[in-house]
Amino acid sequence: MHRYRWNQPQQQIFVDGRHCIDMVLSRRPPRAVGRFMDSQKMASGIGPLIFLPCEMPVETRWLAGEQDSVCCAIDPALAAEQDRRHFSVGSLDLHNDFARTVMARIAREVMFPGFASDLLIESLCQALLIDLCGRRDAGPASTGGLSRHKLQRVMDMMEADGALPEVADIALACDLSPRHFARLFRAATGKSVGRFAAERRMTRARSLLGDTGMMVKEIAWRCGFDNAAAFSAAFRRSTGFTPRQYRSATRQSD
Repeated sequence: MHRYRWNQPQQQIFVDGRHCIDMVLSRRPPRAVGRFMDSQKMASGIGPLIFLPCEMPVETRWLAGEQDSVCCAIDPALAAEQDRRHFSVGSLDLHNDFARTVMARIAREVMFPGFASDLLIESLCQALLIDLCGRRDAGPASTGGLSRHKLQRVMDMMEADGALPEVADIALACDLSPRHFARLFRAATGKSVGRFAAERRMTRARSLLGDTGMMVKEIAWRCGFDNAAAFSAAFRRSTGFTPRQYRSATRQSD
């Protein structure tokens, strides 16, 4: 349970190592909007019930006001490896009547604990986890013709320190021609190799900025940029923040 009061407009970045489901018990502060920083979409209104996948930064802003809310944080390790894909898509306005009912019951148990409340809350969280997984189940994840082994090899190459590998080099590692590889990769991910790689590097950059004390120039090198200036420019285009602004904002929100 959380109770907040803000005396002035806020702009914050939230990121957590757990899956978080948050439901407001009063109302959101005026003009509460947000967007997932991995998305190219414009900021939209934040609904009463939201789901934030682990390690997925969300940028939010709102005017002065108050808010009471209940939050359920789920350890990603509780989800089996094959189910983690169900929690890769967040929502700032989740429409799920079952989740709303469960969250309301959790709030009630926290405010008015009774016999075995801790056990009941744990069971409710498990039910919430199962429901979210079931609703997002769409069958086995398609790899668009790329085997899981090859797709993992591609991810490893993209996330290695230093400059991004050439498409031809990645294709060679998969025993495919560059053209055939690019077509299969787009079918598997819905994105071009270049765009996907750039987004993965930005995700890694945000993680390093938020979770480590590395200098910006070292993060720039690890993420494949020739210098800190080029990295800062790309990071700002992607997030709207400079690396130092992002680091400061994430630490203030902890």
